[in-house]
Amino acid sequence: MDRRTLLKKIVLFDKPEEAFCELGNFARLSKEDALLVDKNILCDVLTLYLNQQITDEDLKDWAAFVECNDEINCTLIEDFIFALANNEMIGGINSNSIVLMLTLCK
Repeated sequence: MDRRTLLKKIVLFDKPEEAFCELGNFARLSKEDALLVDKNILCDVLTLYLNQQITDEDLKDWAAFVECNDEINCTLIEDFIFALANNEMIGGINSNSIVLMLTLCK
């Protein structure tokens, strides 16, 4: 396993605790090699929330992690990420706001 794979596991909520533990074993990714988080990944994560597989707090923390990590390129969805990380601006994270976001994302 490499660092990119571990970051992807974290971003996709695929055993993120295990992936976080392993990150320190690998060199950081350069900006050129940054993991791309696009609308497809965002839609997958929003669907996890709507299916109650992750919580409001999980989603907020996920957005903050993606937004602040220079090993992750989220420029294609940066407005969505900002809104989730600063969710009081969209009336909080709830099923209505996430359904709307999912609709806008597609």
